[in-house]
Parts: sequence; C-alpha cells; structure tokens
Amino acid sequence: CMKEVTKTGFNGEETKKNNQDIAIVHKNFAGEKDTFFLSVCDGHGALGHDVSKFIKENLPHNLEKELGNKKLNV
Repeated sequence: CMKEVTKTGFNGEETKKNNQDIAIVHKNFAGEKDTFFLSVCDGHGALGHDVSKFIKENLPHNLEKELGNKKLNV
C-alpha cells in the first residue's frame, strides 16, 4: 500500500497550475522477487506533466530490457 502525496506548485500568478509530479513503484523489478524500482518524476515547464508520464510509462520497461537476464546485486 502506498500513499501518494504531491502538491501543486505555485507559478507566481493567480492561475491554478497542473500537478506534474508522478511516482513510480514497480514491484519485482527485473524479475527479482521483492525487488522494487522506485522513482519520483518532478515535471517542470509547459509539458512537464507529459514528460513525467512518458518516463513512468517507459523507464522501468526500458531498464529491465537493458538489464536482460543480468542478476541484480541486491
């Protein structure tokens, strides 16, 4: 169980800013039981939320693919 706590940033104006933060929790990372990949993406700029989403959707998979069958030193 994970409680996600993020807070929308302040842009110096009255307008409401999108929350661009995304947490990544990937259990059994690289096929290793009880091994987790954890990350926080702190988006910035006009497309920060898109960048954070892209990283969440691609980084764990690409790292696992790059690691292949290598054993992690856990």
